[in-house]
Amino acid sequence: MLALFTPRGTAIATFTQLPAPAPSHAPDALSLKLGNQVFNDLNNNGLRESGETGVPNVLVRLLDESTSGNTAVVGYTRTDARGKYVLDSLVPGAYSIEIVLPPMYLSSQNVGTSAAPDNGVDDDDNGVLLLGSVVRSHAVLVGAIGLPEDNLTLDFGIWQPASL
Repeated sequence: MLALFTPRGTAIATFTQLPAPAPSHAPDALSLKLGNQVFNDLNNNGLRESGETGVPNVLVRLLDESTSGNTAVVGYTRTDARGKYVLDSLVPGAYSIEIVLPPMYLSSQNVGTSAAPDNGVDDDDNGVLLLGSVVRSHAVLVGAIGLPEDNLTLDFGIWQPASL
């Protein structure tokens, strides 16, 4: 209990402290993350397998897909030495990820799980839209009810065809 006193020490009001509200299960704004890896898909089968390493220094861009038909780049990063990337401090919403293919690389073939980046499957190629040298995922929801808050399974398989 708290009390408010006059300068002469007379109590004029008392306050009872209420208990803290129960924690919410809603995601905290600016705490959500998207990410994972760009990998060298040596056999071009759309899956990261043993011996297929990450590709460093690939430009990764975050696009806001919340407004229908109006995507905008809202963030970017580069893959680290292991081909990993994370885009964080996101608010709940719909996003897609795109990468800029390094010289001499092509996008891997799609597999059955490629088109569903919200499915939680890791180590599959989620790059399904090819726009010149840019490969983009379908939209993914973060912070939506019923889905994991973060999505750290957005992978991109890329490969280098044999030289003739």
